[in-house]
Amino acid sequence: IRNGIKSIGKYAFYGMTTLKTIILPGSISLISDYGIANCQSLDQVIYLNSKSPEFGTGVFEGCKENISIYGPLSFEGNFNGKEVILASYRAGRYSYAYFNSSNGNMFVYGFGLTYDITTSNKQPWYSKSTEIKSIHFTYGIQSIGTHFISSSKSLETVSLPETVTFIGNNSFTN
Repeated sequence: IRNGIKSIGKYAFYGMTTLKTIILPGSISLISDYGIANCQSLDQVIYLNSKSPEFGTGVFEGCKENISIYGPLSFEGNFNGKEVILASYRAGRYSYAYFNSSNGNMFVYGFGLTYDITTSNKQPWYSKSTEIKSIHFTYGIQSIGTHFISSSKSLETVSLPETVTFIGNNSFTN
């Protein structure tokens, strides 16, 4: 998509089953309803701006669960049928987490850093902390921030990929 385009319209890329990568220029400020939905081969979305665009309904509905997203695409709510409980951007690197309330699994996707949290009650998922049973960090996460999940009494499993090289203070206490 060339720079200067301001929005992606409704159903613009809908059902493009061979599309693997989308690079969104910094000029994009809106991705309309179902704009990228049902792109079943989509592996990565790269957004070249410091500010997140506005999202319509079902933007990534029907896409893979493990799309790599780079850039400050900050959102909460529902992403690909999963509840998003964290969206963070720091130093050009992006991570986000999905929580499945039916089984207590949380998956952290992205590249680079998760951010530092000053206290456990400031965690974006604090209200879900008694439900989180496992956290799976995916390949690409390099650093786990301070107080990442320090308030969870129900956490049983943490899986870390080989890309993690740093775990912050009190990241998994309690």
